[in-house]
Amino acid sequence: MTDIVMNALWKLSKKRSHLKSTNLIERLSEITQLSISDIRATFRQLAKDGAITGVSTEGYPLGNIHIVAVPPERKLSKTEQLLKSTLLEFGYQEKNIPSLLKCADYLDGMSYNDIKKLLTGIAFIKDNLVELLDEDPYVVSARYLLGSAKALKVLGDAFGIPLSAFRGRVAYAVVAGPSDPETLIFIENVAPFEMFCSTSEADKIMAVATFGYSLGWYSLARDIRSEKLVHLTRKSTPVHLKNVIDDKPSFFWGDLDQEGLNIFVQLKKSIPSLQLSALYLPMIEAIKGDQAHQYKKLFGKENQRQLKSDDTLLMKLSALCSKKAVDQEVVTNREIVELCRKPLIIQDIES
Repeated sequence: MTDIVMNALWKLSKKRSHLKSTNLIERLSEITQLSISDIRATFRQLAKDGAITGVSTEGYPLGNIHIVAVPPERKLSKTEQLLKSTLLEFGYQEKNIPSLLKCADYLDGMSYNDIKKLLTGIAFIKDNLVELLDEDPYVVSARYLLGSAKALKVLGDAFGIPLSAFRGRVAYAVVAGPSDPETLIFIENVAPFEMFCSTSEADKIMAVATFGYSLGWYSLARDIRSEKLVHLTRKSTPVHLKNVIDDKPSFFWGDLDQEGLNIFVQLKKSIPSLQLSALYLPMIEAIKGDQAHQYKKLFGKENQRQLKSDDTLLMKLSALCSKKAVDQEVVTNREIVELCRKPLIIQDIES
């Protein structure tokens, strides 16, 4: 059991030498599936062995737990070894290589020649970055990284070439609504956007379909007040977003899951006044009524990132959908008409 608990402590510490004692035993019990009494007994043994300090004779943490034992050096996989040797050939310094080895998961099964071609392409992009910044990053990627438009998106940040640095990416917004809308609503997915367009509210409110991340949220958020943002009009004659975004109330309505809430967080960085829509109410009721699904591959929601925010309302909503999620398509047209003009408030979640 000592190895199991030590591995969990190293994982939780994230290379720090200490861990806060608050709920530590409970967290370790959840991670290791060991009982509380087993964790306490293991703490006592680890303290006796000198692997940790800050433990009482009963096995309880005293303030912070200090980790004395050094984690064993992890053996590199074949792909990591191949990537490391190739990076060294290209002149990368040993101290900078560990962070780059995180890319190995994406290169698994690739040959030395292909990895070498990728690194050659990355070197060319970095050497000519100033001249390439006005290009579309997906075009740049396809031209220089083995014909793949997506490779730079995966590898760029690790090698210091973030996609957000490129200025040639066109941002699109699919829109519907009148030329003088009463308010705006950003809708994550296309089916709910079409549902909204079929209601009478589309004659009064401007709707923006964002298709999850597929239209490039960083680009939409960055260019939302710019002439560069291209409108694709679905219905009526909506005004350009840049002319109303700061003057009209704005709401966001997406799936009730961690990724949907993360989309809201990203968009709110560009629209500080953006609020969550009361259209989340039917989804909240679905979760409370256990009409929800887990974060599993079947539902297309595996590996979603846990939300982090200082916003109390947002974190309460995140906690509500921490284990199960509901898609926005469950909301009916009648509920769209009834709720689309209202903001979500904390009492809606707590009631």
